Amino acid sequence: MRVMVKDDIEFAIGLTDHEGWAYTRPEFERILRLRHVGSFVWGDESPLGLVTSVQYGDSAVIGHLVVSGEVRGRKVGRRLLEASLRELDDSGIRSVFLCATSAGEPLYESCGFRTMRDVVSYGFRVSLDEKRRVCGTMLREDLPEVCELDGGLFGDDRSELLKELHREHPDLCFKLVGDGRITGYVFGRRTPLGGDIGPWCSTTGSIDDAIGLIHSVLDHFRGERVDLGFFDDVPLARSALEGLEAVKQVSVKLMVRGDVRYPKDRAGVLGLVGFELG
Repeated sequence: MRVMVKDDIEFAIGLTDHEGWAYTRPEFERILRLRHVGSFVWGDESPLGLVTSVQYGDSAVIGHLVVSGEVRGRKVGRRLLEASLRELDDSGIRSVFLCATSAGEPLYESCGFRTMRDVVSYGFRVSLDEKRRVCGTMLREDLPEVCELDGGLFGDDRSELLKELHREHPDLCFKLVGDGRITGYVFGRRTPLGGDIGPWCSTTGSIDDAIGLIHSVLDHFRGERVDLGFFDDVPLARSALEGLEAVKQVSVKLMVRGDVRYPKDRAGVLGLVGFELG
């Protein structure tokens, strides 16, 4: 086992492609640019498995845990996960999050994770002709206020990630403004499949505001596929997606090991950045 580096990205792309995850070089490069203690590759003469992790303050997210079919059943995934958790513990991380399929839940539970809430991975086709309300474009000078709002909702500092997302796709980042302050935001980005949306947050409690944010991004993807992960226990999130032409809907569990960092009032948090980023 060794620390993951940029030279491992082609292997990571091939392995995740085989699983149908469709990650790209820029996405793995983003992970390696962020603080990524606990990211490892397993292999003999060639790499056979990997785990990635990114950190935000005292929190961390396990993003990819995947092994080649030729070594499944040999506990390679467990060894990778345990090595990542040891390094995260040694670095002082208080909370580790991940999104688990039903197949992965027993492994994660045996390593101290517990289920927090249900998450839906949702892919849909954007219509060509629907008129949409469009929110204001997020500017670079808005980022400090957006990051402060996000920190209160997420429970830790994700400012470096949000700055990365805005730098990559400033035309796909939007804000809600009320009484002279930012009350919501959404980040979008392009992918090989079309687009991804998240984080997606609104503090106003209005379905129209939630829809306005997401439609601001969808206006750039007419006729294309868009994916996002949303919290199934927030009715506003599912309501905002009604009527969309779904092409994928998969349920997973958001699991945590250690402290629960989210505030008790989570209704404003509609969608995740992505399963690999939290």
